[in-house]
Amino acid sequence: NLIGKIFNREFSIYLFVGGVTFLIYMAFITLAVEIFNSDYRVGVSVAYLFAVTFHFFANRTFTFRATNYRLIDQSIRYVVILILNYLI
Repeated sequence: NLIGKIFNREFSIYLFVGGVTFLIYMAFITLAVEIFNSDYRVGVSVAYLFAVTFHFFANRTFTFRATNYRLIDQSIRYVVILILNYLI
């Protein structure tokens, strides 16, 4: 079943984690800009930091169940990609 292979457990959880990450990102931007009257660049940066931290740990724990790997090794690779992504 092609649909079953595409929308397996891992992919479904990955989509869910991505959706929650988006909501966290938008919530922190809204809080920073609308509630705390911060510059939008500060809001985006703070929101990005919180969202990607959640994204990393949620995917590590729930999506890929990769908690048996060294956290420091995974974190370094993730942070390098995040920095590149943020700069682009």
